[in-house]
Amino acid sequence: MDNCPGCGTGEFEPLMTVDSAPISCATLFRTKAEAAGSGSCRIEIVMCLRCSHIWNRAFQADSVTKYTGDYHSSVTQSPQARQYQKSLARELDDLVGLGGRTVMEIGCGDGFFLSELSSLGAMALGYEPSSTFDTADTISGIRVKNGYFDFDGAPGSEPSADVVIMRHVLEHLPHPIDVVRSFRSGLFQEPRPEFLFIEVPNSYQLLSEDLYFDFYNDHIQYFSTASLTSLISAAGWMPLAAMGTEREFIRMLFKNSDYGSEPPMGQGQAIDGTDAPDVMSVALAFKKDYLAWVRRLKEVIDGQSAQGNKVAVWGAGARGISLLSGLREAGAPISYIVDSDPVKHGKYVPLANLPVYSADHLKSDPVECVLVSSYTFFNEISSQLRWFSEQGGKIIKVYPNPEVV
Repeated sequence: MDNCPGCGTGEFEPLMTVDSAPISCATLFRTKAEAAGSGSCRIEIVMCLRCSHIWNRAFQADSVTKYTGDYHSSVTQSPQARQYQKSLARELDDLVGLGGRTVMEIGCGDGFFLSELSSLGAMALGYEPSSTFDTADTISGIRVKNGYFDFDGAPGSEPSADVVIMRHVLEHLPHPIDVVRSFRSGLFQEPRPEFLFIEVPNSYQLLSEDLYFDFYNDHIQYFSTASLTSLISAAGWMPLAAMGTEREFIRMLFKNSDYGSEPPMGQGQAIDGTDAPDVMSVALAFKKDYLAWVRRLKEVIDGQSAQGNKVAVWGAGARGISLLSGLREAGAPISYIVDSDPVKHGKYVPLANLPVYSADHLKSDPVECVLVSSYTFFNEISSQLRWFSEQGGKIIKVYPNPEVV
């Protein structure tokens, strides 16, 4: 993928390369042998010098993540994550008025966000191909299909929807502009969608805070506000409002240009699509700092190992697995992984081939250090580990600078 998926230019700046990464950082395996044989891929992260869009240039179609079977990505075990989704649903309702509208969420995961939209009066439909469908299917008030949404479907193949939602989906797609363009070109029955809500990771935050292991094969695209606005606008959608205040994600509401230019009900936030120069600046600094960060993290872990201290990792999500693959290449010793999501317990992570346990395993098989892989939920997890700290255990913080806290 030598040309930018956003603007089509072929001028780019290399940022980082990982020679052996998991094909999927959200796929866990039932046996150690399956994990060991899951395969690896090369990642080459580059930045467009025209629109600041960032993508994995080495992405191969045959390495695309399969969101079925053992693929599991859900954060709603966390109270913080549940509260965030509740707040986001209310904000969307303030902007477009969900009552009586049909909402379709593509990639609805465990259905928690979709159920919040339903509670606000929306007729809620969803698609989810992964194992989290099993949870979504038990929630009353929403209808979820276990399968992929067909972006290449025949004209009129999808039922009418007023609002289309894609949260953490667009970054997984090789040709995102073709996808959002299809929503206006007859894929849906009349009336076609009026609003499109997109949520993606914020590449500016990933770069400026040196979140090196937030770059993995599951994600092909890395958007800034400027590059997302440019891409969606080129597909015929008008940017209406930015939503939320956190820097970790970009959340934007767009309106189908066929419906005119009237603003939504609420005010929202003004969209600032001028961050391209800032993204380019922090990207170049990111490139310089990457190897130093890897060395520092390994030094912290090796320092504990030299004292005879065993290290476990908290977090079998994408971030944690991406981090583990980097530590594996660096030869850092890790005993096992714990996670709060019971669906992951008893399974193995790819490449590192380590088992995942519940947090109670820290008591039955003690370690001296716990490395918390999550950036977003670090404070919440540290609170859950207060008993561990009070007994003399050490917690290793990964981002932004590796340290024992």
